[in-house]
Amino acid sequence: ACQEPAGSRKPTRNQVGIPAIPRKVREDMPDGRSSGGILCPVDLGDQSVSVVRVAVMMANACSVPLILLHTLKSDAPPYFTPGGVAQLEAELEQTSSAARQKLARMVEGIGSALAVEIRVEEGDPSSVIRRMAESLGATMIVMGTHGRTGLARIEKGSIAEAVLHSSAIPVLTVGPRDKIATLLSIICAVTDSELSRISLSWAVRIAQCLRTGLTVLHVVEPGDRDTIADLCHWVERDRQPGCHIQEIIRHGNPADEILGLAGELGAGLLVIRAEHKLISDKTAIGATAEKLLRHSPCPVLTVLGGSV
Repeated sequence: ACQEPAGSRKPTRNQVGIPAIPRKVREDMPDGRSSGGILCPVDLGDQSVSVVRVAVMMANACSVPLILLHTLKSDAPPYFTPGGVAQLEAELEQTSSAARQKLARMVEGIGSALAVEIRVEEGDPSSVIRRMAESLGATMIVMGTHGRTGLARIEKGSIAEAVLHSSAIPVLTVGPRDKIATLLSIICAVTDSELSRISLSWAVRIAQCLRTGLTVLHVVEPGDRDTIADLCHWVERDRQPGCHIQEIIRHGNPADEILGLAGELGAGLLVIRAEHKLISDKTAIGATAEKLLRHSPCPVLTVLGGSV
């Protein structure tokens, strides 16, 4: 039977089923029938192979389409003559063709059981990514980060940050030092909120696709109640699990406890939720999510909610 674990640092193991998922949310997940697939923006930098490998792994495991996207900046300076503009367009065409070929070789080297679509578009990268995600009906974005300062995985002002702050769909970020050989062992951090229910649903579906284990972590902050009263009811007991799920309750600072557990378990994927909040005319996603995105030792899937 599903029971709430005691408020200790030791995991309590339970075999549980598939989370109850509203039909629209269920169909928007990686293995949903109306899924528009995974959009993977690639900048062709040193990290690109790792990012594409994670995207291919997810798409193959969940049997959904994968679209690789590379963007080119094409604005011609105002002083360009018609001849200069024509030359720039010819160079862009050559660059676009070279990008397609490089992406095709990358996919061939990684190996994919499914066909992969390659798109090269012109424009501001974050704007193109959002536009393409909407037009393709993508259900997830997989992209790299470029944290270069200290231990940070994602930098202020980066394309990844811009996408996270504006995306209406979950974003899976892969850092330059993330372990990506396997996504075995998934951690989903939850609070007593509807967005956490949705993020848990995503985590279970992905764990089922990858046939791996899932740890559900609830961190109790000072002054909060010890447990989520109906956590067990987030799961349908009459369906077979497809993955093993364990629940853990810890007390303390959410970001610190989540990062600590990820290190202890050698997590391959962290699933978190983040609310879009408008602060001084700019969209933010909260201090806990920001810290997890910057310091996680593994890829992070951020399930987003709120206004964008």
